[in-house]
Amino acid sequence: MSPLAVTQPGAPADWLADRLPEGAEPLLVAEIGPVALGLEEGPPTLGVVIAMPVPWYLSLSEGVDCLEVPAEGDRPALWVREVRGFLRLARRSHPEVYELAKSPRRHLDGGLGGELEALMAAGWSRQAIAGHAFALAKRALPTYFDPRQGGTLVKYLHVVRPLLMVEALRADPAALPPVDLAALLARGVPGADPGLADDLLWLAGQAATPPEARDTARRAGLDRWINDLLDRAEATLAALPAEPPPLEAAETLFRRLIGAAAS
Repeated sequence: MSPLAVTQPGAPADWLADRLPEGAEPLLVAEIGPVALGLEEGPPTLGVVIAMPVPWYLSLSEGVDCLEVPAEGDRPALWVREVRGFLRLARRSHPEVYELAKSPRRHLDGGLGGELEALMAAGWSRQAIAGHAFALAKRALPTYFDPRQGGTLVKYLHVVRPLLMVEALRADPAALPPVDLAALLARGVPGADPGLADDLLWLAGQAATPPEARDTARRAGLDRWINDLLDRAEATLAALPAEPPPLEAAETLFRRLIGAAAS
């Protein structure tokens, strides 16, 4: 395994020790959830993809293929998926797989990271990405946030992030968009009118401002853009490709990873 950028104290091995099924080999460890996406502050959740020993795959005994481990002291919560089940989700262009694969905070790559990127390049449903993004935005839009705690801004962050992913797909369906707010705001909206462009710059600045100093005012440009994009959701989805990752490529990747784990 090759350790990558560590963004919190302690080594990944310390975070995982005694918290994975016996014999599990981590193939990919990256931060997921609102903290990794740039929406909240606080302890992260680690997404962990594991390979089990080869006999595990040859047995009829029921084994643990998914696990959620709560935080322990300084060690973050874990979202654990066994690689065969993880690749089955990838074949459906599942949003949890996409978020983990595109995480801006990757800690360990035991061979899956680059292979997963190649699999996604071979095929990934843009309709699945946009459909999930629209669902997240619609869910956050009517949610009540306390305005005394910067609720308007928090709502904007949760609504705008997924909609920026949709705009990235509309501008270039061939490219897979990032998931974190900072990267999406840096890309902006191609052809945005001055009002929206100004509001997105404001949002980027507010996201980097301590909560107690944030501006919580409504922004007319953002409101118009959000409503317009949601109104056109059905047409936007219909215009995007829906091809998933090819089955043969996913199966080849699985066999290669398990073969490497056995050697």
